[in-house]
Amino acid sequence: MPSNTGIAYCEFGFGPRNPWGLVFLSRGSIGMDSAWYESFWASYFESMAAA
Repeated sequence: MPSNTGIAYCEFGFGPRNPWGLVFLSRGSIGMDSAWYESFWASYFESMAAA
């Protein structure tokens, strides 16, 4: 089942402290500030891809 989410890297906005985020692909949204993480792996394990 597709999750409609992706992992994005952004040096601005929530970065540089939390540059990795879970984003909605079809909504054109960068998601909530609580969905941004310090590392790729932290964002991956919070995503549906790791389930």
